[in-house]
Amino acid sequence: MVVCLLALGCGGSARSSAGTSPDTVGATRASREASASSVDPTVTAAAEETSLGDEPPRLALRAMDDVEEAEDGHGSTVPAVRAVAFDLDARLVPVASRDPVLHVGELVLSRYDHPRPGILRFVLADREAVTEGSVVTVQYGDDASTRVIVIPFLDLPWD
Repeated sequence: MVVCLLALGCGGSARSSAGTSPDTVGATRASREASASSVDPTVTAAAEETSLGDEPPRLALRAMDDVEEAEDGHGSTVPAVRAVAFDLDARLVPVASRDPVLHVGELVLSRYDHPRPGILRFVLADREAVTEGSVVTVQYGDDASTRVIVIPFLDLPWD
Protein backbone atom coordinates (compact mmCIF):
# COMPACT_ATOMS: atom_id res chain seq x y z
CA MET A 1 0.00 0.00 0.00
CA VAL A 2 2.90 2.38 0.74
CA VAL A 3 4.34 1.76 -2.71
CA CYS A 4 0.98 2.61 -4.25
CA LEU A 5 0.83 5.94 -2.39
CA LEU A 6 4.36 6.81 -3.44
CA ALA A 7 3.53 6.00 -7.04
CA LEU A 8 0.48 8.25 -6.90
CA GLY A 9 2.56 11.03 -5.37
CA CYS A 10 5.16 10.77 -8.13
CA GLY A 11 2.51 10.62 -10.83
CA GLY A 12 0.90 13.79 -9.52
CA SER A 13 4.17 15.71 -9.45
CA ALA A 14 4.93 14.79 -13.05
CA ARG A 15 2.14 17.16 -14.06
CA SER A 16 3.48 20.17 -12.23
CA SER A 17 2.64 23.59 -13.61
CA ALA A 18 6.35 24.45 -14.08
CA GLY A 19 6.32 23.40 -17.70
CA THR A 20 2.67 24.05 -18.56
CA SER A 21 1.69 25.95 -21.62
CA PRO A 22 -1.80 27.15 -22.45
CA ASP A 23 -2.42 23.87 -24.31
CA THR A 24 -1.11 21.62 -21.51
CA VAL A 25 -3.54 19.51 -19.53
CA GLY A 26 -3.96 21.01 -16.07
CA ALA A 27 -3.16 24.61 -17.07
CA THR A 28 -5.69 27.07 -15.73
CA ARG A 29 -6.31 30.69 -16.52
CA ALA A 30 -4.93 31.62 -13.10
CA SER A 31 -1.70 29.63 -13.63
CA ARG A 32 -1.22 31.20 -17.08
CA GLU A 33 -1.73 34.70 -15.63
CA ALA A 34 0.65 33.97 -12.74
CA SER A 35 3.37 32.83 -15.13
CA ALA A 36 2.88 35.95 -17.27
CA SER A 37 3.00 38.37 -14.31
CA SER A 38 6.00 40.66 -13.93
CA VAL A 39 8.70 40.27 -11.30
CA ASP A 40 8.73 42.63 -8.32
CA PRO A 41 10.92 45.61 -9.42
CA THR A 42 12.73 45.76 -6.06
CA VAL A 43 13.87 42.17 -6.51
CA THR A 44 15.00 42.92 -10.06
CA ALA A 45 16.91 46.02 -8.92
CA ALA A 46 18.65 44.07 -6.13
CA ALA A 47 19.63 41.33 -8.59
CA GLU A 48 21.01 43.86 -11.08
CA GLU A 49 23.05 45.61 -8.38
CA THR A 50 25.07 42.49 -7.61
CA SER A 51 25.91 39.88 -10.20
CA LEU A 52 26.04 36.18 -9.43
CA GLY A 53 29.03 35.25 -7.34
CA ASP A 54 29.64 38.82 -6.11
CA GLU A 55 29.38 39.36 -2.38
CA PRO A 56 27.36 42.47 -1.57
CA PRO A 57 29.29 44.97 0.53
CA ARG A 58 28.89 44.63 4.27
CA LEU A 59 28.21 48.36 4.46
CA ALA A 60 27.60 51.05 1.86
CA LEU A 61 27.40 54.78 2.57
CA ARG A 62 25.03 56.86 0.46
CA ALA A 63 24.28 60.60 0.45
CA MET A 64 20.62 61.21 1.21
CA ASP A 65 19.64 64.58 -0.24
CA ASP A 66 15.88 63.97 0.02
CA VAL A 67 15.79 63.33 3.80
CA GLU A 68 14.25 66.08 5.94
CA GLU A 69 15.12 64.69 9.37
CA ALA A 70 17.19 61.84 10.75
CA GLU A 71 19.02 60.66 13.86
CA ASP A 72 21.91 62.70 15.26
CA GLY A 73 23.69 59.64 16.68
CA HIS A 74 23.03 60.75 20.27
CA GLY A 75 19.41 59.64 20.67
CA SER A 76 17.53 62.51 19.00
CA THR A 77 15.89 63.12 15.66
CA VAL A 78 16.98 66.43 14.13
CA PRO A 79 16.65 68.29 10.80
CA ALA A 80 18.95 66.70 8.23
CA VAL A 81 21.80 68.83 6.91
CA ARG A 82 24.04 66.46 4.93
CA ALA A 83 22.30 63.17 5.66
CA VAL A 84 24.07 59.91 5.00
CA ALA A 85 22.59 56.41 4.85
CA PHE A 86 24.42 53.38 6.19
CA ASP A 87 23.11 50.47 4.10
CA LEU A 88 23.92 47.31 6.02
CA ASP A 89 23.88 43.77 4.61
CA ALA A 90 21.01 42.20 6.58
CA ARG A 91 22.83 38.85 6.75
CA LEU A 92 25.05 40.42 9.42
CA VAL A 93 21.98 40.84 11.62
CA PRO A 94 20.31 37.48 12.27
CA VAL A 95 16.64 37.59 13.18
CA ALA A 96 16.03 38.28 16.86
CA SER A 97 13.25 39.58 19.04
CA ARG A 98 15.01 42.93 19.52
CA ASP A 99 15.82 45.58 16.93
CA PRO A 100 19.40 46.04 15.74
CA VAL A 101 21.39 49.13 16.68
CA LEU A 102 24.23 50.46 14.51
CA HIS A 103 27.31 51.96 16.21
CA VAL A 104 29.58 54.19 14.12
CA GLY A 105 32.37 55.10 16.50
CA GLU A 106 30.61 56.96 19.33
CA LEU A 107 27.42 57.49 17.29
CA VAL A 108 24.42 55.21 17.89
CA LEU A 109 21.67 54.76 15.29
CA SER A 110 18.56 52.81 16.28
CA ARG A 111 16.00 53.73 13.59
CA TYR A 112 16.17 51.73 10.37
CA ASP A 113 14.13 50.73 7.37
CA HIS A 114 14.35 48.25 4.49
CA PRO A 115 14.95 50.13 1.20
CA ARG A 116 15.21 46.81 -0.67
CA PRO A 117 15.43 43.11 0.15
CA GLY A 118 18.46 42.17 2.22
CA ILE A 119 19.36 45.72 3.28
CA LEU A 120 18.87 47.57 6.58
CA ARG A 121 19.23 51.35 6.22
CA PHE A 122 20.20 53.59 9.13
CA VAL A 123 20.28 57.35 8.40
CA LEU A 124 22.46 59.93 10.15
CA ALA A 125 21.40 63.61 9.90
CA ASP A 126 24.89 65.04 9.30
CA ARG A 127 27.75 63.09 7.76
CA GLU A 128 30.23 65.54 9.29
CA ALA A 129 29.58 63.81 12.64
CA VAL A 130 31.27 60.62 11.35
CA THR A 131 34.95 60.21 12.19
CA GLU A 132 37.40 58.64 9.73
CA GLY A 133 38.63 55.31 11.07
CA SER A 134 35.58 54.64 13.24
CA VAL A 135 34.72 51.06 14.07
CA VAL A 136 31.25 50.17 12.76
CA THR A 137 29.34 47.51 14.70
CA VAL A 138 25.80 46.24 14.94
CA GLN A 139 24.15 44.69 17.98
CA TYR A 140 20.76 44.13 19.58
CA GLY A 141 19.84 46.98 21.91
CA ASP A 142 22.34 47.38 24.76
CA ASP A 143 23.45 43.73 24.68
CA ALA A 144 27.18 43.94 23.85
CA SER A 145 27.39 40.13 23.67
CA THR A 146 25.47 40.29 20.36
CA ARG A 147 27.89 42.80 18.80
CA VAL A 148 29.17 42.06 15.29
CA ILE A 149 31.99 44.11 13.76
CA VAL A 150 30.83 45.32 10.36
CA ILE A 151 33.86 47.46 9.44
CA PRO A 152 36.94 47.66 11.70
CA PHE A 153 38.17 50.92 10.11
CA LEU A 154 35.73 53.17 8.25
CA ASP A 155 37.11 54.93 5.17
CA LEU A 156 34.96 57.94 4.38
CA PRO A 157 34.05 58.46 0.71
CA TRP A 158 33.93 62.26 1.10
CA ASP A 159 36.48 64.94 1.98
